[in-house]
Formats: sequence, structure tokens, C-alpha cells
Amino acid sequence: MLLFDVIKRRKNIVHKEGEGINLAIYLIDEFKDRRFTFKGFRRKYSGVNGQELPILLQREMDSALILYRY
Repeated sequence: MLLFDVIKRRKNIVHKEGEGINLAIYLIDEFKDRRFTFKGFRRKYSGVNGQELPILLQREMDSALILYRY
């Protein structure tokens, strides 16, 4: 548990790691009724629903691939 979580009095903290976008898709499906916030390469998205979020994630990944292509 991080110090920030102790200050906010959060007790049930779970840290997960994964490769690629699979973990993100899993968590979006697990919390599908919630709104999400994420920071993309150029924009910060907030209040995004679970159906729209995978589309925005894919757009951000595609733009990063074009940017880093040599």
C-alpha cells in the first residue's frame, strides 16, 4: 500500500500488471458501469463510459505507433 492510499484511508488496494491492452480490456469489462479517466498521448479523457473507452484506447495506440515508426 502506498502512502497516498493510507492518507486517503483506502484499505482494499489491488495492484495488477499485464502486457499489452488485455488487462485494460479486462478491467473495463469488470467495471463496465463506471466512468473512466485516462491520459492519452495528446489529450486527457475524463468521464468516458466503458463502451467508448476501448475505441479511444485503440486510437491513442494507433497514433503512438505512427509517431514512433521510423
